[in-house]
Amino acid sequence: MVLQLNYQTTLNEIINRHIAIGVEVEKHRVSPDQTLSLKPFPENLSAELRPYVKREFCTSQLEFALPHSTDPELNVKLIGAVIKGTAQQLAPEEQIWHYSCPPQIPCPLAEVPISQVPEESNEYRRQSVLKHDVRRLLNNGTHINFSFSQEAIAYLMRELHFATRDDLYLQIAQYFMINRWLLTYLFGATPFAGQDYFDQHHLCGSVRSIRSSSLGF
Repeated sequence: MVLQLNYQTTLNEIINRHIAIGVEVEKHRVSPDQTLSLKPFPENLSAELRPYVKREFCTSQLEFALPHSTDPELNVKLIGAVIKGTAQQLAPEEQIWHYSCPPQIPCPLAEVPISQVPEESNEYRRQSVLKHDVRRLLNNGTHINFSFSQEAIAYLMRELHFATRDDLYLQIAQYFMINRWLLTYLFGATPFAGQDYFDQHHLCGSVRSIRSSSLGF
């Protein structure tokens, strides 16, 4: 497809038709008492769900990863269906934890089960546990993967005088970093954080998102 018309019309077309968004959502599994589940990663998920459910840092964590789509409403519907379907297939005594801060940890921090899969990233996880408070590492989040179509990249590079696609994406990332405080203010929330999350560390004031604060990760 050739992008034409005037600049503003073309930008609207790019936004509506030439941006693909992938979504990754992290959530913990919890026991009936709402503490972190110490059970291994569920291996009995249906064939329809398995492509979308990945392992994360801790064995209690699930990552719901969706492919890129230019239809954001489809993304939201699909990830909702995947999360609901996964919750129905967990062990009968397990539930999905929907908050970003981790649930209460029912064991010493040194005994929190860390995922051993994939093997190639084991060293990263091992070093992370040595360098960081494991409670911070157990924060959940939502990741957005963003990309333009080839036609949109060619148009934007030509009209905005970028030498490479990396330059284009880098500038977008820079503007995101400049304005991330506003995105956190508008959309961030920490409705729950257990007392054992803080230990001797405490927030000096109200924050919109603990995960995005100095006590997050």
